[in-house]
Amino acid sequence: MSSSLLLRLIQRHKNLLHNQQFLQRFFSSTQQINNDGQGMRKRPAFVSSVIKLMATGVVTVPLLSSAIITYPASKKLGIWFVRKWAQVVLRIFSITVKVEDRTKIDYSQPPYIFLNLNQTSLIETLVWLVASPVWPFYLVANFEYLLIPFMGWFFSVMGSVWVVRQWTEQAKRAVEKSIQKLQNGESCYMSIEGKRSPTGELSPYKRGAVIMAIDSQSTIIPLIHHGARECLPYGEWRVSPGEVRLKILPPIPTKGLTRDDRIKLTDQLRNIAERELNNKNMNNETNSSNNENNNTLHSKL
Repeated sequence: MSSSLLLRLIQRHKNLLHNQQFLQRFFSSTQQINNDGQGMRKRPAFVSSVIKLMATGVVTVPLLSSAIITYPASKKLGIWFVRKWAQVVLRIFSITVKVEDRTKIDYSQPPYIFLNLNQTSLIETLVWLVASPVWPFYLVANFEYLLIPFMGWFFSVMGSVWVVRQWTEQAKRAVEKSIQKLQNGESCYMSIEGKRSPTGELSPYKRGAVIMAIDSQSTIIPLIHHGARECLPYGEWRVSPGEVRLKILPPIPTKGLTRDDRIKLTDQLRNIAERELNNKNMNNETNSSNNENNNTLHSKL
């Protein structure tokens, strides 16, 4: 065999491998390491992800448009449309939601601040729309949420309070506005971190939520999410199927507290989050160890 023929065969083999890798990248799932180093996970294929996003757009326009139009006249109907939208979107991406409510209350004494203690993914907002035990509520969130077509517009119709983090004076006014709404008996949903964590680790806690709760004497309902980041981590646009578990933790009353208690209350919330997340990590390590032992046993047999 001549050297030129051998070179042509090698080059053809390389091109074939390249084409196979290209097709695999776009039409099948690929492996990707989690940013937190916790093993491997499947990243959805490019084509299937695009198709699911298109399907999401198809259901978003009619359902959220209907929610925006009907909510001012009929809150009940508007809420039905937005919850149905969240349910359908989660179903499109094969995400299931499990809720563990530890509050043991009937939510009959608002206002409540439903406080997300570990914000890691945009999926958490969809989960809350499906799982929230109190309606209506308003959102306290960064101004960027308003820019999300239809979803941000609906939250504006609900009377949500937008915060521009880079503008200190505006952020203070947003806190005061939220306090007034809470004093009027409205409940809200917000994150104590103020933004998503890129790594999954807890970010520094802001004291705005605690000040709102103390000044309005609202009851804090802490929330912990498990699995949301695995479905849609920070910086990713491909949504992976999975299960998101929402823990609604026992309420923390603020009656009688003053702003002098804000640091202590913030630390209390941080400790709750660390305990819940550490328990989850310990359970994962235990399950992983059990699986390894089972695999070793099977291999010996």
